[in-house]
Amino acid sequence: MCRWTVFVIAVMSSLGSTSLMADTATLTPSKDNTIFSQNDAASNALGILFTSTTSRGNIRRSLLAFEVAAQIPAGSTVTSASLTLTLSEASPGSGILDHRLYRLLQDWGEGTSFATAGNGAPATPGDTTWAARFFPDILWSTPGGDFVATPSASVLVGETPGAITFGSTPEMVADVQSWLDSPGDSHGWIVLGSEEVLSSARKFINRENPDSAIRPMLTIEFTPPPAPDAAYFSVTKTFSDGRDDEVEVTLTCNSGLPLQQSFTIAGGGAGVKFVVTQIQGPDTTCKVTESGGPEGYTPIFNSGAGCSWEGVMDDQFTCEINNVAESATFTVSKEWMIVGAVLEEIRMEAAVSIYCNNGITGGFFNGTEYQYNGILSGDGDTLEVSVDTSTRSAQCRAVEDVVQSGVESADDCGTRTIPAGGGSSCTITNTVFFEGIPTLGEVGLAILALLMLGVGFIGLRRSA
Repeated sequence: MCRWTVFVIAVMSSLGSTSLMADTATLTPSKDNTIFSQNDAASNALGILFTSTTSRGNIRRSLLAFEVAAQIPAGSTVTSASLTLTLSEASPGSGILDHRLYRLLQDWGEGTSFATAGNGAPATPGDTTWAARFFPDILWSTPGGDFVATPSASVLVGETPGAITFGSTPEMVADVQSWLDSPGDSHGWIVLGSEEVLSSARKFINRENPDSAIRPMLTIEFTPPPAPDAAYFSVTKTFSDGRDDEVEVTLTCNSGLPLQQSFTIAGGGAGVKFVVTQIQGPDTTCKVTESGGPEGYTPIFNSGAGCSWEGVMDDQFTCEINNVAESATFTVSKEWMIVGAVLEEIRMEAAVSIYCNNGITGGFFNGTEYQYNGILSGDGDTLEVSVDTSTRSAQCRAVEDVVQSGVESADDCGTRTIPAGGGSSCTITNTVFFEGIPTLGEVGLAILALLMLGVGFIGLRRSA
């Protein structure tokens, strides 16, 4: 009998079946602080982060550290690392300045000092300062911080408040990988602005800010280590027209015994990863199904190849589900209103054109939109077309080409929106009044008055 251990975790992205699938982790700093060149006993553990130089030449540097090993599985491989800071204020007129990240070589502290002004606050025990790693008596080897000589990344920072990102570099990836592999060496980065430029000071949001969306964020993409005897199932979802509706995907192995697991994912989102460990035996079959999606769509699994596997062993399995929007229908109906004539005297035939912004089966593109031409013959006749809505909803309308004199046309066939797999209909009404009636009695005049109120007075041309 097969034994299973099942883990279900959400993922931010997925790779192909030939390599392990990547996860993403977003970390806020475990500590941050600012040091001030003009005062060896100043710090700002709980306040805003400062960089660059004041008008008097005083330098500020920001420090940030992250507990990478606490949030990423040991043995993982880091593939990308980027740091986002939120600029809150810049010295007016300072322009665009370079900021650089350097990996710190020694540990440092965050106490309880707090300041809003650019000179910092008196350091508390355990704070880092320009002179001390841990105030007051554990010092830096070099005042201003001990860090590597080569920056790990750089970014240009202007004066406009908002997010700035140190994009992933090989050096940043190497830094984060080293912090994962050797947590005791995880001392973070120090941020240096353009310190040679006076009046270039910058303020950045710190980790204690009540708005978590603007705190410093380290985004790490990594490949987790393979689990023993494990099968990885990555499931992603898209809609052909770009919708982001949620659907429920279910992984079922061996007809649900012992495993059946469901998860809700959104179209265009990160998807979900099912990790099934301790697989024993080559007779395992697994399948991914979908339910709960919007009507008017047909799910296509792995471009038609399906998401069903036999003989599941230790491997990577990818299921890409695309909900393809089904075609919509547009139906045009014909009604004839005959007054004062017999049917033999009327040619009950009219040319109708249907126009849509999407393709029409059997139609053509006229240079502006798609067009379909047809003929409606007789009372109650209909013309139905199929409209492509695979990438967007359709906008359609119908227009009649009236060529017979004495025929008045009225309709409700103006432009309408037809969603995926949906349908819409309209009616064109032709009213005919026989010109050959010499006089009208009271009843006839009443009918004529009613007709003129609705569609106006028209005549009937006899059929040849």
